[in-house]
Amino acid sequence: MWGRVDLNYDPDEARKEQEKLREEFARNCQIASENPDWPSNLCKDEWPRPPSSKVSQRAWVEIKGGLRRKVQPTKQGRRVRFGDTVAARLACSSQNEVFSSIEDGRFLVGALAIPRWLSCAAASLVEGERGDFEADDAALPARFAVEGLISFELEILEIVAVVQKTEDASGRLGQGSVLKQTLKDGEEHWRRPTARSDITYSLQARYVPTGWCWPGDDDAVLLVGGCTRESMDETIESRACADPMQRKAEPLRVAAEACAKGETAIVALLDEAFELSLIDFCEVEDCFPERAGAISKKIIQAPDGSRAVPSDLDVVVVRGVVKARDSGTIACAYGTGEGTVSWRLDEDASATFDSASELKAPLCRGIELAIRRMSIGETADVTIHAPDLCFVRPPSTACAPTAPRIDDLQAFHYGGDRGALSAVADSRCYSCPLQCRLELVAIQRFNASSDGDALQRCEARLALAEDAKQRGSQHYDRSAFARASRRYGDALRQIEDAADALEHFENDPENEFDPSEPSRYCKAALDPIIDTPSSDFDYEDLPRPPTFDVPDVPKAEDSLREKRNRRYAELQARCLELERLCRLNRAACDLKRCEYQRVCDDCHSVLKDDPEDLKALFRGGKALVGIKDYDGARSLFHRCLDVDADCKDAEKMLRHVAKLEAGNGTMKGAFPPARGLGFNRRPPEKAGVAHDRPDVEGEQGGSKRASSMVDEADLPFKARANGSAHALREMRAMLDDDGVD
Repeated sequence: MWGRVDLNYDPDEARKEQEKLREEFARNCQIASENPDWPSNLCKDEWPRPPSSKVSQRAWVEIKGGLRRKVQPTKQGRRVRFGDTVAARLACSSQNEVFSSIEDGRFLVGALAIPRWLSCAAASLVEGERGDFEADDAALPARFAVEGLISFELEILEIVAVVQKTEDASGRLGQGSVLKQTLKDGEEHWRRPTARSDITYSLQARYVPTGWCWPGDDDAVLLVGGCTRESMDETIESRACADPMQRKAEPLRVAAEACAKGETAIVALLDEAFELSLIDFCEVEDCFPERAGAISKKIIQAPDGSRAVPSDLDVVVVRGVVKARDSGTIACAYGTGEGTVSWRLDEDASATFDSASELKAPLCRGIELAIRRMSIGETADVTIHAPDLCFVRPPSTACAPTAPRIDDLQAFHYGGDRGALSAVADSRCYSCPLQCRLELVAIQRFNASSDGDALQRCEARLALAEDAKQRGSQHYDRSAFARASRRYGDALRQIEDAADALEHFENDPENEFDPSEPSRYCKAALDPIIDTPSSDFDYEDLPRPPTFDVPDVPKAEDSLREKRNRRYAELQARCLELERLCRLNRAACDLKRCEYQRVCDDCHSVLKDDPEDLKALFRGGKALVGIKDYDGARSLFHRCLDVDADCKDAEKMLRHVAKLEAGNGTMKGAFPPARGLGFNRRPPEKAGVAHDRPDVEGEQGGSKRASSMVDEADLPFKARANGSAHALREMRAMLDDDGVD
């Protein structure tokens, strides 16, 4: 039988491979014969292998440049730190000759006159541990005439406690870079500056080492032992850098950050020391964490007591002045003397003076963000570094703004109707960094009081909701759709709180009794004890009462229960109507912003209570067109025509949907029908309506899709948004909204 022929067979390669296998077999057999513990019947995979050629673990590890330590098992204990005073045993040798041996020598780890390599070696040990080290070109006292490589053995006998404690104040510079020894305590030792603080400190003296000290010397336990003191008088102001990426860690600033206000200390650096006093510092806060360094706030006068900061929709009362940061040109002033300005934290465009309501002061996004970080009674210097957060020219006199959030930018700076703009005092203050001195005088909270009964709380919440709805309508008129949508969301939250108050009124057992009708509740208790005349009593024998004309009795006033019930019904109807309007208005805003999912959710909530709401049907259909659910959109537009046969907008959208399907044939029917939004209920029977769909559907009273589906009001609407980005832009340009209520 013929076998398979390997066309790639090479006799020379096969011979080499067989020779390699024979050599490996002979080598493994020799290893097995030399080791009697190995059995003779091992298979090839179990044959012993020759010793590994890997390099053994390093015996020395480098601690710092030029300093190495011999590897040994780790030991648990208290770690030696820079600033500790230790008692140590030290033996140093060079070229196998010992030139120094100390049995019990004390020194301060990190002292200015102690060799740096010795302090680093001690900081790598724990109390009671011994280590072997090597150092290249180690600095030594002059009494040792040794050069080059030295080997030494160091053992930490004890960490000595001293009265004048020296601490490591290196911070972000690294361990042992800065040591601090306090000479005079400060006023508030718990308050210390940070990297975001403006610091003012003075240098009173400078220390320079004259020679090296050795463990056991008198000056070895002093931070500046063996140093000469040079008097100096220099005051330095160190300001926090606005950009965190450009902050440089200066040793003296890091040392000042470890001091309290009024504290005097000796700070030792790597090769010199200073006598430093912290004069003053103030914290600089980042008011816009999303863009670090864009807005910085430095507190000039802190408020007493707890910090009460404003929140959204609160009215703030402010006093201050705004200048250009570089030129000092005054842009605007918020009040003079005791005068103030006030505005609502709703990204309003201008502030109103309390003395004259017709006067306006301009605002910008940066000032709004800074005020949100201030508390009542606080005075601060605010620096706005980002030009796009400062004052921006009106659109008619400048090019389009380039801010990251360019939608609704007009609402940042320009209030009221278009054309009635608040301008700065000098045109040079546009689009330039600003320097502001601001004081937050008072805050008027946008919160309803929790006092009173449930109905009173409901009325207060509804009043806030109506106010938020009105502000949303103002933003919508200025084409600030994002802010208008947020205000309608605030109104809906207030309406939800009002509904909770009404629910509490329903569940309160005290509302079951009416104090104005006591007989109503006592009748059941009095009935058993009332004597009832017997059945054989003859009422005809009783004397007849005299007859006379009785005047008309005025209608009795409603009882307290009836008044409260009527008030409850009015508030409930008011809640429902206000919620409907806010959801429809928010849907109109979100249509402009292509937020089709939330449009569908809001329209679904409205249609749940009123399935024939024309605006909810129409705007829901627009949202479905935006996500290319043409079947669902057509169904809703047909429902609009069922409700109002003269709805020209629905007919226009139906024709537009037909054009979209004709232009994108592959998208027709790509999405399943939308369920739940239009409720798919069969409309009441009425005369046929003429609109652009087949007569068969008109006879059925609804579209084919609407007539073939069951009522699914409880199913939530699920938006299917897989349309492309250019289609969304096309829909946004096409949709012409019908306004808000």
